[in-house]
Amino acid sequence: MIMEDIVLDLGQFSVSLKDMGKELYVFNSESGTGKTYLRKVLEKCHVYGKPVSAYSYETALLGLRPLDVCKPTDKLVVLDRYEMYQDEYDDDVCTLAENTCVLADTKICAFLPVPYRLCTLHMDGPNVFRIVGG
Repeated sequence: MIMEDIVLDLGQFSVSLKDMGKELYVFNSESGTGKTYLRKVLEKCHVYGKPVSAYSYETALLGLRPLDVCKPTDKLVVLDRYEMYQDEYDDDVCTLAENTCVLADTKICAFLPVPYRLCTLHMDGPNVFRIVGG
């Protein structure tokens, strides 16, 4: 697996990925670090054509699959509250993790469809996200 440092300039937002590659990462379970805020930022940036996307339980309730919203060509994908829908969309998550950096916020890691590594989110400012692979 090739690990690299990537900085995504998303207009007024910046996301840096340190020691990360094309695979599945799971955020540490610490609450209040900005994971949901990151998802909302990526959803907004996706609407404006940036190569990032996010998927949540709310999206699943609309009947959309992860691959309906997130593309393997995206530079970054965030799956929020993954444990709420993980059993239904394993194939989609595997496809995404083979092709891009996928960050999952989940409370249950025991049954993930692919091997994963842990990652940590740091807020270096109100619009600056730094994610470090473990």
